[in-house]
Amino acid sequence: MQILSAAAQRFINSCMPASRSSLPQPTGPTKIGQPTLPRSGLSSFFNFRGPASFSMPDQAPLRLLRDDMLKILADCPEQARTRITVSIYRARTGMDLWLLRSDIFQCVSRERGQEEARRRINALRSRFANYVPKKQLVAI
Repeated sequence: MQILSAAAQRFINSCMPASRSSLPQPTGPTKIGQPTLPRSGLSSFFNFRGPASFSMPDQAPLRLLRDDMLKILADCPEQARTRITVSIYRARTGMDLWLLRSDIFQCVSRERGQEEARRRINALRSRFANYVPKKQLVAI
């Protein structure tokens, strides 16, 4: 059993070098489109060394913005609300959410009038202060 595990270990070591600096350099000319070094997907995965300061972005503030925008749509017709809700959840940045204001305004204004839609949209302005340049934070 040890012979099999030693052979497996040698195979793994030959497929996945410890670092990129230990990779053999190509010895002759290569054709265009032909890789210079044989690499497997696993070796690329195991050799990945991301930046030490890598961290996932905090999604909590965007979640709160999404929740506020969905509250504004609460009394809109289901079909329009569903379409805009999908767009809200697809938005990846605060600026993407900011650009959805016109859709929300149209939906609310059809149900409650332009003044109510304007009041609701303008109430969101302060929430976008960290996501949108100040010159774009204008009232409707």
